Amino acid sequence: MDNEPGRRNIYLSRQPQLLSGFSLNRTYTFDSIVRNTLPFALSRDTLSGYVEIPALLPGINFQASDKHPLYSFIAALGVIPDVEYNGVKYDAPTEYQSSGAIGTESAWYPVLNGSPAFRLDLNLPIVPPGPAFSLMLSIGVRFGTIAEGGTVQQVKHAGSAKVLAMG
Repeated sequence: MDNEPGRRNIYLSRQPQLLSGFSLNRTYTFDSIVRNTLPFALSRDTLSGYVEIPALLPGINFQASDKHPLYSFIAALGVIPDVEYNGVKYDAPTEYQSSGAIGTESAWYPVLNGSPAFRLDLNLPIVPPGPAFSLMLSIGVRFGTIAEGGTVQQVKHAGSAKVLAMG
């Protein structure tokens, strides 16, 4: 190792698979809500990815609480640059500051009815400046309620997400 623990450089691009499948929630994991394996693809060459959501049937392959009446899916694709410890904090190279991420979301569906199968496609519009990065494809489910005027309001701290793939 080139530095002491807690001050080491993080070169995730050397082993991006380390985060594949990582749950972003401790209590209610994405896999405990959506009981299907989701087909997906991630391409570093085309800076694109997709996630296929199967038809969801409440109580069969969709285990959501009926506490919130609506749900929606969000998929994200982002550039994760390697970072180096500069003696004070971790820094990504400045040329990666605008590489960013994109997201797309599904329509809202009633929890009690489930939803049809659909696909979420993502394409990064900006080419990263060099090879020292990983792509992260993630998926999340969020829950909502009907607000005044019939609009949907997302419920804070309700939902779950996970990293599907890194590449």
